[in-house]
Amino acid sequence: MVVTGASRSVAVKLFYDLGFRNPLFVTILYLTGQGLSLVVYLVSRRSSPPPARRRPRYKKVSIELPTRNVVPNPMHATDDECPGDMEDEVKEPVVQAKDEEKTPERRRSGSPTGLTTESHHAATVTWVHAIPWYLKPAVPGFFNLCNSAMRWGSLIYVAASMAEMLISGLELLLSVVAARCIRKRRISWSRWVGVLVVALGLALVRLANRDSVDGKHSWIGDVLIVGQCVMSVIQDMTEELFMHEAAFPATLLLGMEGLFGLLFGVPLYLCFARRFGESPSATRDAIASSPSKAGAMVGLTLLFTLTGVFNIMATSVTSSMTRNVWKNFRTVLVWAFGLILFYATRDDDLGEKWVFPSSVFVLCAFCVMLSGAYIYYTRT
Repeated sequence: MVVTGASRSVAVKLFYDLGFRNPLFVTILYLTGQGLSLVVYLVSRRSSPPPARRRPRYKKVSIELPTRNVVPNPMHATDDECPGDMEDEVKEPVVQAKDEEKTPERRRSGSPTGLTTESHHAATVTWVHAIPWYLKPAVPGFFNLCNSAMRWGSLIYVAASMAEMLISGLELLLSVVAARCIRKRRISWSRWVGVLVVALGLALVRLANRDSVDGKHSWIGDVLIVGQCVMSVIQDMTEELFMHEAAFPATLLLGMEGLFGLLFGVPLYLCFARRFGESPSATRDAIASSPSKAGAMVGLTLLFTLTGVFNIMATSVTSSMTRNVWKNFRTVLVWAFGLILFYATRDDDLGEKWVFPSSVFVLCAFCVMLSGAYIYYTRT
């Protein structure tokens, strides 16, 4: 999840640096990649053994029957048997009887993520079971569309490493607050300390955010990042609800999210892309005329699929809150990839270069955020 997420951000930023600045089209690719996770779900379902049928449970009951001596027929006796000594003992049969006392099913008092019984019976959870299963992915799918459009749009105005740091830290803060207020999750004071340390690191990152792509419009990137974080936390929360409360398979949920996102996003893209400076017809012609661009788009779509599968599997086995803690480790990889790309190509338009003292400031801010994540994750 950490490696693929960092590679995804660097790849999209590289596309922008090479002149392909179409965040709405990248959003369509992102949703398509998520929809392809249905293939992962179908393959995993076919390869896994079918679930065993539940059979009624029986218990052995011994019934004692009186024994009787049976006089054997001498005509059927063998040479080694003496008719007088032959005695047929009737064995005690074992009769299978239904177990009328059924073992009651163990009701889960909390998910593996540490939720309490109060969390499962909260008013914000009961609506999950009222939605038909085939419409459940539409809820996170809508927020996924808003989340991805804002995320890829923010990379035009903010450097990739800065955007990743701000997104990771702010999502952690918002997810903790949402988990406490909405999910009624119990959060220890030591974890609140970790969250406050992450907030301090966020402030340092914002002070060092002078390496924006367009300094005059960097505030647009900040607004998009804040909106993206709100949409992402809501999306993660609904995904966690559907997987933990409604037992929805993770890859199936992700694939249907992508399909619903395409259902919402493609008409909006065709109708409003020109207002945001994008031309669907020009984008189509540019991709069709360049096989290398078409291959790059296919590779980016598959990277989106791989990242989405890792992300939602992380949410299914842990929680959205823990997943957002681990997202903080992406930032150093994004920054390292940017530095390597710049010094490998010596191109000012590619990657990120080391600038003193702002780069040192960013490094210190990352260490502070990493310390906060460590305190949050290790202190219980």
